[in-house]
Amino acid sequence: MGGHIDEQAYCHYQLATGYYQTGDLEGVADATRRLKQLNDLSGDVNTAYDYYSVGMVYYVMLSQAHPERTDYRDSIAYFSLKSIGIIEKMSDEEILDAQIKPVWNYYNHAILYDPEEGEPCPDSIMKYLDLAEETVSRFDYRYQDWERDECYISIGDERAWLHYYKGDYAKADATMLDVIRLIDTVEQYSPNSVLIEREQACQFLSNLYEETGDLAKALQYEKLKNETHDRRYDIEKQAAMKELKVQYEVEKQESEIKHLQIQNRATRKTSWLLMGLLAFSVALIVLTLLIFRQRKANMTQQLYEKELENENMQQEMAHQAQEKALLTEEYEKLKTLASKNEEYAERYKADLDDLQRRLNASPTKALIGHMAETVRNSKLLMEKDKEGYLVRLNGLEAEQMDRLFASATGKLTSLDTKYILCFMAGMDTEHIAELFGISIDSVYSVRHRVRRKFDKNASLPF
Repeated sequence: MGGHIDEQAYCHYQLATGYYQTGDLEGVADATRRLKQLNDLSGDVNTAYDYYSVGMVYYVMLSQAHPERTDYRDSIAYFSLKSIGIIEKMSDEEILDAQIKPVWNYYNHAILYDPEEGEPCPDSIMKYLDLAEETVSRFDYRYQDWERDECYISIGDERAWLHYYKGDYAKADATMLDVIRLIDTVEQYSPNSVLIEREQACQFLSNLYEETGDLAKALQYEKLKNETHDRRYDIEKQAAMKELKVQYEVEKQESEIKHLQIQNRATRKTSWLLMGLLAFSVALIVLTLLIFRQRKANMTQQLYEKELENENMQQEMAHQAQEKALLTEEYEKLKTLASKNEEYAERYKADLDDLQRRLNASPTKALIGHMAETVRNSKLLMEKDKEGYLVRLNGLEAEQMDRLFASATGKLTSLDTKYILCFMAGMDTEHIAELFGISIDSVYSVRHRVRRKFDKNASLPF
């Protein structure tokens, strides 16, 4: 469509976010080029912000790939300052409408001047850390408690390192201890979200106390660091195992469904063959009766045609009953598995409910209803989010979704179709991750994998 440059820019911004999450440098480069073209055509501040933000990410990825190229850091600083300049010209209302969180623009710019990255600029670091902290207070009502604390954790961590580089060990010690207290607060309602920050903070204090000669405290925080590292490793290992188990169960179910489909096709072929033989037999009977009963030829023909029609209807009803019996058999099979395996009983329960609805309604309509029920019963989503998602889910047309699924060039799994419904309903990535029990990064990977099952030139609505 012509026009709507700001909306096009936002789309490319979202694409760039996905490319960055999956490490796709070419994708981010393409998004940067397209955003530059749109920015040259428009004087819109949102388009300009999208361009300079994505451009900064592009040069960050280039710098990570080629650390020997110092000129990339100059480009990062240029794009970062441009995006900050745009923010400082925007009103608070415009910042909120654009869904920008300025704290991270200032924080990311501050760490560009970190002494480990080049020539130390402590005044610049302090200036942008102060601006970052000021924007947290300025938009305090916008943050949830854990978001606000995580902002202060990042800012405090960088302040502690700055004091350390300047040789002010007392301030470095006090600042990092404040960071750990914030980490303790965040862990009360999100136990595993700040493990990396805790491990890094303990490492910092261990090094600091060792350098200042307080070996007892250095040993104490070295032990805490190791305990945190082991805990983080265990959690990551459990998450990986859980993902493998989920993948195994999904593949197992898909294999069972494929086997049932093969059996169903074979049954249909047999049914058609029998119907063909039956029709042929009836035709022979009719022909024989016509030869031997010339006087009642018309009456006999009508009689047998009616019998044949009834026979075909009975065969069709039997065929439909057979298909329903196969679904019922699958339902009972999953029900038995659920009763024997408590760990996956809840997962099987969702599939059992889905099969029950398939016995009574169209597959796609039943799937939409199942996803709406999942959203409605979620304990993680806020009510206002549920209401919006339920309206959009129930507004999806089954026929429209059938056409979308049918346009796929690759095989869509049942799990793929559930994700597509969430994408079509405009759910936030964070909320999709909560519904399916996966990480936000995994949602971006799923979106990328599902899109690859469609023609690359297809205009998909997600």
